[in-house]
Amino acid sequence: MALFPFYKKDFFTALQNDEGALWQISQTRNEFCKTGIQNQYLRTHQNAEKNNEVLSNLITTHGIDRLRWVLAFSITAHADQFSERAQKWAASVIPEGYPMDEAQEWILHDHFAETEALAEVIARQYARMHVIEEEQCAAGIGTEDLTGKLLVLDHSIFTDDCRSGYAQLFYVTNAPEGSEQIEGYHLSNGQQQTFPRRLFFGIADEQHLPEWAAGRLSQIRATQMQIRIFQIKEDTEQPQKRFRNYEETQRLGGVDAADYQQIYGGTVNYITLEAVFALCNCRHPPGYVGHSLSVSDVVEICSGENKGYYFCDNIGFKKIDFDMDKTDHADMLRVLICEPGKEPYQAEIRDELKALHSAVGGYIEPIYFDPAHKALVYCDDEYLFKDYAPNRMVGECLVHGTFLVVGNSIDDEGEQITVSLTDEQIKQFTEQFRYPLILLERGSLELSSEESEALDFSQT
Repeated sequence: MALFPFYKKDFFTALQNDEGALWQISQTRNEFCKTGIQNQYLRTHQNAEKNNEVLSNLITTHGIDRLRWVLAFSITAHADQFSERAQKWAASVIPEGYPMDEAQEWILHDHFAETEALAEVIARQYARMHVIEEEQCAAGIGTEDLTGKLLVLDHSIFTDDCRSGYAQLFYVTNAPEGSEQIEGYHLSNGQQQTFPRRLFFGIADEQHLPEWAAGRLSQIRATQMQIRIFQIKEDTEQPQKRFRNYEETQRLGGVDAADYQQIYGGTVNYITLEAVFALCNCRHPPGYVGHSLSVSDVVEICSGENKGYYFCDNIGFKKIDFDMDKTDHADMLRVLICEPGKEPYQAEIRDELKALHSAVGGYIEPIYFDPAHKALVYCDDEYLFKDYAPNRMVGECLVHGTFLVVGNSIDDEGEQITVSLTDEQIKQFTEQFRYPLILLERGSLELSSEESEALDFSQT
């Protein structure tokens, strides 16, 4: 990769910003780039095999930004020798008002056909990066508070092999008004970093985010609620209480926690019990067993200002006194659920095959990924035959669809059994599987027909 910084401001702006030295260094490197193109590429253009090797060396030595810069100015300086599309491309590279006289020392003056061919190759190479340009931002940034905003990093700070649109998206966790430093993490992989404010193009246009980014941003901003759900046991001594409203239950002796068993516990992206009711009727959370949430069921909100137990009535919920210790909850497994597009979350599911099937959406298949053999992953054994989204790498397997992580142990008879994850394991595997794979939209690694046509500089 280029060892010297690429600088795209003119000399007057450089002086104003006290960056004259950067301008001078970049000018020298531009001249060196011109010489490299002349001596390495233009003279070997007819040798296709050699040409590919030279092209790779040019990009490695000078960087794709500088190559675009030199080629764009060369095309603009001799516009009548180049196709209209090549001229249009060059104009998109050169900043408006940049003085052409500053480029005289690094403009190519011959081999115009070969220069246009190289420009097309470089333009296509750059387009495949699908970087976000400054003009694509929703707004610029000044000195305002940016905490909670999604920003776009200047893509020129990345090396060519790491540069892409997904690498530019940065979620801000701390950037008060007037701060020079912006703290946060990359939306793509969660890597925490701090950047100077000047290295950002602006605020991302959230209306035009790729699907993976929109989904991940939604998860970050979602208000979450940790819940447990209890339902009256089928073998209860008072089956007449099942599906009875609160008034009828009171006539039958009231809500007795001993009649209930826990059927689920986990984190949901909802803020009201009514939304939880809809979730547990329309689409059960992974690992949920039992009937759809109904009258006589009890929901616990585990934390927050609304913490407590709520009886599901005919209309709405009624807060009640409820002793969880009296319920049947000893057979609950503490696991980690990993859904595509979401961060892992802790859940409590019943220690039975039906709950494992519910968690993964089908028959279970174990993956032994833990070197210590203290945990394993269960996934749908037919995920390759079903239309599941790619999720995460588990060992050497790319798992599609939801999977869960559960503890692994050996009982007194030497049989393998599933057990709850420990606090330490929850923390370890949450970090290990924190970020799902980025699912790029179809064609995102290649150019669309319109993009390809726009980059066709052929003069024929």
